[in-house]
Amino acid sequence: GLRRPHRSAMVCLSVAVLSKSGKVLLSRQFVDMSRIRIEGLLAAFPKLVGTGNKQHTFVETDKVRYVYQPVEGLYFLMITNKQSNIIEDLETLRLLTKLAPEYCHGIDEESILKHQFELIFALDEVISLGYKENVNMVHIRAYTEMESHEEKLANMIKASKINEAKEEMKRKVTQIDKQKAEQRKGGHGDGSMMEGFGKALEGSLSSSSLGASSAFGGAEVYRAPEEYAKPAVPAGKTIKAGSGMQLGKKKDKVDLMAMMQEEGLDMGPGPGAAGGQRKGSASGAGAGAAAAAGVGLTLNVEEKIVATLGRDGGVQSLEVKGDLQLLVSDPSAGKLTVAVSFGDNPGFQFKTHPNINKQLFADQSILGLKDASRSFPPGNALGVLKWRLQTTDAAMVPLTVNCWPSVAADGTCEVSMEYELVRSGMELGDVTMTIPFPPGCAAPKTECEAGEATYSARNNALVWAIPLINRSNSSGTLEFTVAGVDAASLFPIAVDFKSTKTFCDMVIGDVVNLDNNQPIRFVSATNISVESYSIV
Repeated sequence: GLRRPHRSAMVCLSVAVLSKSGKVLLSRQFVDMSRIRIEGLLAAFPKLVGTGNKQHTFVETDKVRYVYQPVEGLYFLMITNKQSNIIEDLETLRLLTKLAPEYCHGIDEESILKHQFELIFALDEVISLGYKENVNMVHIRAYTEMESHEEKLANMIKASKINEAKEEMKRKVTQIDKQKAEQRKGGHGDGSMMEGFGKALEGSLSSSSLGASSAFGGAEVYRAPEEYAKPAVPAGKTIKAGSGMQLGKKKDKVDLMAMMQEEGLDMGPGPGAAGGQRKGSASGAGAGAAAAAGVGLTLNVEEKIVATLGRDGGVQSLEVKGDLQLLVSDPSAGKLTVAVSFGDNPGFQFKTHPNINKQLFADQSILGLKDASRSFPPGNALGVLKWRLQTTDAAMVPLTVNCWPSVAADGTCEVSMEYELVRSGMELGDVTMTIPFPPGCAAPKTECEAGEATYSARNNALVWAIPLINRSNSSGTLEFTVAGVDAASLFPIAVDFKSTKTFCDMVIGDVVNLDNNQPIRFVSATNISVESYSIV
């Protein structure tokens, strides 16, 4: 954010957490200062608190001001210069006290020491170079979680490859069982040792267990598994002289290998041939053998929502940012086009990647490279299409929340909340509405028509959770009562949800390989996430 021009004013020198006895549990400095100075300032604080005015939560010396708040046996302390605005300092301190239960899972000495680095990272999002950033708890959570689009995409590709490998394993098991059944039915021929050995070798090769050892002057001898170690010879048959395998003749081994290949068996990688490609892959093409364990293409559609709504249901702003990511995992499928079907999308602005043929997209809604002879780079996710919507139209928001707070004569605050699904075609899952409460207030009395309302004293918030909001569950109410709370302190309310239905009405159609005009198999995923959705 923008910094104030006069850097001598309103500077936070340090934030610390101390025990009531004066033990420093955590200290974070935001300006350059020596260790001796900060240790001296913190060591003087317990003595100043003992002599200060009990009606205030700040103490001043000749050079600095201590702004503190006692919370459950601990002191949350800010050290500022005397020119800082104490009202803003108190607001900053209140925000800092909310971070401890959020990131340390408790407000005690043991929890602070155990999670001190998580708390420091959160403090750095609130204060930068001594100045408070314009953030709230929703922003801090988003910044510290550091969700990665590339990580999500990599996990999706990994899961797809695992599923493909499982299917390949099942196919191999079925193939091996079928070959064993055919061997039991057909027997082993005329009983010669050569034919028996050939059947044993066939079973060994089909299960990818071809082994080799050096013996008898370096000749390679192929050993079958235990169950085929001794080929069966029918009773009454004798082994013909000279028909067995003769050691030391390399030509016999070469002939056997050629014979197996002619029969169409999957030979697998032989000894010393690591890294070689197998014959007859699942794709049916030598160039696609490397991608036989995965999919050729991954398409990922992602939208993020930023919205600010009034507590009366009005829309102050709505922004939707969308992105279509394309990832080629099979180099042989790099020359491709993606057809996209669009519905009615008023107000949306679309922009293609600079290397995409804009005229082809404008005329036929097909995404392809300007140079059709080139391929999409394999292994790298490429954003081929982006879209954006900015509006204040109340009909475009997915969900509105109306709040009616009222204060009774005894000071009790009664609040009625109602949500309503505006876009009936969307389904919102894992919906949460987080209502902030001032620290130290009593638990509210709640009554909800849909979902479940849970109050967290640790987080000072009431969370209204609805598993699913759709056409059949398009509205619901929550009523709660709390004593000694100003209605204005219950805002802003943070809303979060997920969905697989995009704001932009679009469907991914056929993906065509330009080399052979054949469709390309691909996986796709759609995700809508909330970047910020506030009721103010």
